[in-house]
Amino acid sequence: LSINLEIYDSQNQKIKEAGGNVEFDLSSSSFKGEVTLDSVVPGVYRVKAKLQNSLAKFIPGIITVSAGQTTQTERIELILGDLNGDNELSLVDYNLMSTCYEGKPCDKKDQADLNLDGKVDELDLNVLYSGFSNRKGD
Repeated sequence: LSINLEIYDSQNQKIKEAGGNVEFDLSSSSFKGEVTLDSVVPGVYRVKAKLQNSLAKFIPGIITVSAGQTTQTERIELILGDLNGDNELSLVDYNLMSTCYEGKPCDKKDQADLNLDGKVDELDLNVLYSGFSNRKGD
């Protein structure tokens, strides 16, 4: 699954975007992966993360980037269901999911399969419904 990071400096200006891949880790029941931040000057930054079908969220705290070092971030929970990529959960996302529901052919199946079980069904719809309490990303 692809992840996108936005890197912000101390003046809250976006200075870089970086992408990578995450995989589901059964032992921790979470996604894990690495993103390489080439050409980022060592310093302190705020980082916003987004999966292809989630709301964007700032990782809490300030991230310190050091040359040649790996930095682990705090674990965050991303809200899934943003199928049209506007960083908001709405009826548009619900309608996109309904076009993929129960095996209907659609072009958003990979994004609509929120629980990654290979099908779009009531379990994915429940994940979308639970996200409606948050509605907008950072």
